Amino acid sequence: MREKDGRTTRYRLSNASAIPITNEVAAVASIPWTRESLMLRELLLRPLAMRDAVTYQRDLVDSYRPNQSSWLGADLAVALEAEGRMRGQQPAGTYARKVLEPFLIDLSWSSSRLEGNRYTLLDTKNPIEAAFFLWVNLAYLQPFEVGNKRTSRLAANIPLMLYNCSPLSFLDVGREDYALAMRGVYEQRDMAMAADVFTWVYRRSIAKYGVMLEAMGVPDPVRLQYRELLNEAINAVVREGVTVEQAMDEMALAVATRAEFAPLLRSELEVLGLHNCARYRLPLKQVKAWIDAGPPGGLRRRWRPKKNRP
Repeated sequence: MREKDGRTTRYRLSNASAIPITNEVAAVASIPWTRESLMLRELLLRPLAMRDAVTYQRDLVDSYRPNQSSWLGADLAVALEAEGRMRGQQPAGTYARKVLEPFLIDLSWSSSRLEGNRYTLLDTKNPIEAAFFLWVNLAYLQPFEVGNKRTSRLAANIPLMLYNCSPLSFLDVGREDYALAMRGVYEQRDMAMAADVFTWVYRRSIAKYGVMLEAMGVPDPVRLQYRELLNEAINAVVREGVTVEQAMDEMALAVATRAEFAPLLRSELEVLGLHNCARYRLPLKQVKAWIDAGPPGGLRRRWRPKKNRP
């Protein structure tokens, strides 16, 4: 605090308790740092002249052995996967689609505020470890002129979505802590702070998007069960011009399955239009021609575009 007395000016420390705590400071203070992270933080906060100049070290990646190495820690990766896995073991991507829109908003905001990969890893090991690996390595490699850290945060979500785990938005991470965690990797090749940031923010993401998923309700289990059959049957009706009954005959469905599947197929065809045909990988022109030709027997179209509609 500045104090002026005549021609002299003095400075003294202000009362720390009088300094208001912002939301970001509060969020930073809540990260439970490990002892290793606190030691690394002390090294990183030294003056620049006391820190060694470093460059990219390829052996950091070369020394990594898929399914053997674990930067995050094998036990922690398994625990986070169990916490983040969507309940009910529904098809991969179901979780992601339900929370994708609000997640992208959160990620875009926090990414803007905060600022060769081995793709086979996504197919073979724990998705949490794979997400951590992509996040750290893309930022460390700096393959692009700009946007490296933002790309790394987006890429980290690829294995999470593939394995139907909660997404990771880096919401509420303090800029200073994020920068120090990255600097720990860049300068010291030490993952301690990065692991603490990742663990803390991923558990926050699990809690947020888990509540959101519960509020949206559970997807229709019948629709999920017959998702692939629906796609096959709808393609047959639209592309080949067969009727609903003919499509089901070609699929050789069991009697019990057919009784459950038929009304679902009809309801999907009744609302099929240009606005939702991409769901079944159908081209717009073909769907429009099918609609203009009129619905096949047994179908009542609930929506039909006007022929003069641009």
